[in-house]
Amino acid sequence: MTVLKFVQSVWQSFRTTSGLEPRLLDNLRVTAARPGVVNFELDIQKEHTNRLGILHGGTIASMVDLGGSLALASRGLFSTGVSTDLNGSWHATPSPGLHYLGLISKHMTSDVSQFRGKNRG
Repeated sequence: MTVLKFVQSVWQSFRTTSGLEPRLLDNLRVTAARPGVVNFELDIQKEHTNRLGILHGGTIASMVDLGGSLALASRGLFSTGVSTDLNGSWHATPSPGLHYLGLISKHMTSDVSQFRGKNRG
């Protein structure tokens, strides 16, 4: 099984058995994977935003947490770990109608996460 197929199978397990991810991130798509690195996409919708209409910090935290688990999965681990510390900084937040791209890289004890928004199309 390829790395991408394995990571997608782990993501499917999250969608089937988890409480949060299928509700908040069900339309997230894993688009590429290699050992230690996972790329994914999410179309930002109203349920991902706060009352100001911009991407909710909880959505970002959930994406980072899930992305870290999927990056571990890219190394062949089906049962992934637990996040103990999340810290995020951003300059501008996406709003509904944007296509959000994520890259998570897992290095031994830490994740490096990068996100960027672009118009759909």
